[in-house]
Amino acid sequence: YSLPTAGHLHPLRGLLRLPGGFSGSPEDCREDLSRSFFQESGNSEVILMILDLASLNSVRAFAQTFLASEPRLDILINNAGVIKAGQTIDDFNQAFQVNHLGHFLLTHLLLNRLKRCAPSRIVILSSSMHIFGKIDFRTIYKPVERMWQTVRSYSNSKLANIVHVRELAKRLEGTNVTCYAVHPGEWKSENSRSHPRWVVWLLWTIKPLLRDWKTGAQTIIYCATEEGIERQSGRYFVDCRPKVPWPQARDDQVAENLWEFNEMLLGLTTSDRTMQNHIDLSKTHPPSCWSLFSPPGSSFLGFKRTSPSHPWH
Repeated sequence: YSLPTAGHLHPLRGLLRLPGGFSGSPEDCREDLSRSFFQESGNSEVILMILDLASLNSVRAFAQTFLASEPRLDILINNAGVIKAGQTIDDFNQAFQVNHLGHFLLTHLLLNRLKRCAPSRIVILSSSMHIFGKIDFRTIYKPVERMWQTVRSYSNSKLANIVHVRELAKRLEGTNVTCYAVHPGEWKSENSRSHPRWVVWLLWTIKPLLRDWKTGAQTIIYCATEEGIERQSGRYFVDCRPKVPWPQARDDQVAENLWEFNEMLLGLTTSDRTMQNHIDLSKTHPPSCWSLFSPPGSSFLGFKRTSPSHPWH
C-alpha cells in the first residue's frame, strides 16, 4: 500500500524507504522509488532511510537517527505484514516481531515526538485474520516452522495489533494523539518475496477476488487523514468504518497484559524511555511535517512536507 497511500497523501513531500522489492545499490533503489512515487503523486523527492523490523537494534538506530534529524512527526503508519517461519536475529517469532513487537518498540520510541507535534495520528495495519489468532503469552513469541503454525503466528500478530491499539488509545487520552487499527482488505501484493511459496501460490489462485492496492489503501488513508474520527481512537476499522473485532481483541485485561509483556520482552530501559529528551532540537533542520510508513517485508517508508501545518488540514 506504500505508493497508493503516498499518492493520496498529496500534501506530503518526500519518500523514505528500504525497498524490499528492489535490488541494486541504494541509489538505484532511490531512483526506482522516485520514479514510482512521481507517477503516483507528481513529486519525485526521495529520501532513503533503513529500518529492519526483524532487528530491534535496527529499530532503535532508526529512531535515534530520525529524532536527531527531524523535529516533526505527524502521522505514523505501521504497515508490516509478513507470513514467515523461523526466528529473527533477536530469537523471536518472525511474524510476532516484524508485525507487532517491532512496531510496538518503534511507536514507543517516537511517541514523545508525536505528542509534541499533536494533533497527530498512529495507524497500525491489522487483518481480518485476527479472528484465527490467540494471545497466549507462553507461545506467541516463540519461532515456528510448520505451515499452519506460520498462519497461526500471522493471525496472532494481527490480533496483537488490534490489542496494542486498544491499550495505546487508553494511554494517550488527553494527549491529542489518536490511534487506529485497520484491516485494508485482501489485496493483490507484489511483495511476495517475504512470503513462503505456498502463500504465494494461494494468493495467486484467489487473485481475481483480491483488491488492487489503491482500493486497499483507502481505509489507511481515511484513518490517517479524516477529520472528526478522533473519538474513535482505539477502534478497529474496515472499509472506512469502525467494526467490532474478535472478543479477545476487546479484552482490556489482555491489552494491559500484552503491553507489559512487550515491555518485558524488549527490556525497555530508562534510556529508551527518554531518548527523545536527549536530542538537541536547535541542531536539527527547520520544522517540517512527517508521516512515517513501514511497508510489508520489514521495510520503512515515510513522507515529508515543508509546511509545519498538519497534513490532514
